[in-house]
Amino acid sequence: MNDTSPHVARMVADHYKSMTPEERFEVMASLRQTALAIVEASLPPGLTREERRYAIAKRFCGDELPEAALWAHAYYPNRPPTHLR
Repeated sequence: MNDTSPHVARMVADHYKSMTPEERFEVMASLRQTALAIVEASLPPGLTREERRYAIAKRFCGDELPEAALWAHAYYPNRPPTHLR
Protein backbone atom coordinates (compact mmCIF):
# COMPACT_ATOMS: atom_id res chain seq x y z
CA MET A 1 0.00 0.00 0.00
CA ASN A 2 1.29 3.44 -0.86
CA ASP A 3 -0.66 6.40 0.47
CA THR A 4 2.01 8.98 -0.35
CA SER A 5 1.15 11.43 -3.09
CA PRO A 6 3.51 11.51 -6.08
CA HIS A 7 4.41 15.13 -5.25
CA VAL A 8 5.49 14.28 -1.69
CA ALA A 9 7.32 11.14 -2.86
CA ARG A 10 9.31 13.28 -5.31
CA MET A 11 10.14 15.80 -2.57
CA VAL A 12 11.40 13.03 -0.28
CA ALA A 13 13.44 11.41 -3.07
CA ASP A 14 14.96 14.76 -4.00
CA HIS A 15 15.84 15.41 -0.38
CA TYR A 16 17.68 12.09 -0.06
CA LYS A 17 19.45 12.64 -3.38
CA SER A 18 20.74 15.99 -2.11
CA MET A 19 22.32 14.40 0.97
CA THR A 20 25.98 13.52 1.19
CA PRO A 21 26.88 9.84 1.55
CA GLU A 22 27.72 10.52 5.20
CA GLU A 23 24.30 12.05 5.84
CA ARG A 24 22.55 9.10 4.16
CA PHE A 25 24.64 6.71 6.26
CA GLU A 26 23.65 8.55 9.46
CA VAL A 27 19.96 8.31 8.51
CA MET A 28 20.33 4.59 7.75
CA ALA A 29 22.15 3.96 11.03
CA SER A 30 19.46 5.80 12.98
CA LEU A 31 16.70 3.81 11.27
CA ARG A 32 18.53 0.56 12.03
CA GLN A 33 18.88 1.52 15.71
CA THR A 34 15.17 2.31 15.87
CA ALA A 35 14.26 -1.02 14.24
CA LEU A 36 16.57 -2.85 16.65
CA ALA A 37 14.98 -1.12 19.65
CA ILE A 38 11.49 -2.11 18.43
CA VAL A 39 12.53 -5.75 17.95
CA GLU A 40 14.29 -5.89 21.33
CA ALA A 41 11.22 -4.42 23.05
CA SER A 42 9.06 -7.19 21.57
CA LEU A 43 11.21 -10.03 22.92
CA PRO A 44 10.17 -11.84 26.09
CA PRO A 45 12.16 -11.15 29.24
CA GLY A 46 14.58 -13.70 30.59
CA LEU A 47 16.24 -14.72 27.34
CA THR A 48 19.93 -15.55 27.45
CA ARG A 49 22.37 -13.41 25.48
CA GLU A 50 22.49 -16.08 22.79
CA GLU A 51 18.70 -16.47 22.62
CA ARG A 52 18.29 -12.69 22.25
CA ARG A 53 20.93 -12.51 19.50
CA TYR A 54 19.29 -15.45 17.70
CA ALA A 55 15.80 -13.93 17.97
CA ILE A 56 16.99 -10.56 16.67
CA ALA A 57 18.88 -12.13 13.76
CA LYS A 58 15.85 -14.31 12.94
CA ARG A 59 13.57 -11.26 12.94
CA PHE A 60 15.87 -9.26 10.66
CA CYS A 61 16.93 -12.10 8.34
CA GLY A 62 13.83 -14.28 8.35
CA ASP A 63 14.37 -17.37 6.25
CA GLU A 64 17.22 -15.84 4.22
CA LEU A 65 19.86 -17.56 6.35
CA PRO A 66 20.01 -21.18 7.51
CA GLU A 67 19.42 -21.90 11.19
CA ALA A 68 23.08 -22.85 11.64
CA ALA A 69 24.17 -19.38 10.51
CA LEU A 70 21.70 -17.69 12.88
CA TRP A 71 22.96 -19.77 15.82
CA ALA A 72 26.58 -19.17 14.82
CA HIS A 73 25.84 -15.43 14.98
CA ALA A 74 24.08 -15.83 18.32
CA TYR A 75 27.09 -17.52 19.90
CA TYR A 76 29.77 -15.35 18.28
CA PRO A 77 32.65 -15.07 19.26
CA ASN A 78 32.24 -18.49 20.92
CA ARG A 79 31.36 -21.67 19.06
CA PRO A 80 27.76 -22.87 19.36
CA PRO A 81 27.11 -26.16 21.09
CA THR A 82 27.54 -29.23 18.88
CA HIS A 83 23.78 -29.87 18.61
CA LEU A 84 23.29 -26.41 17.02
CA ARG A 85 25.98 -26.71 14.33
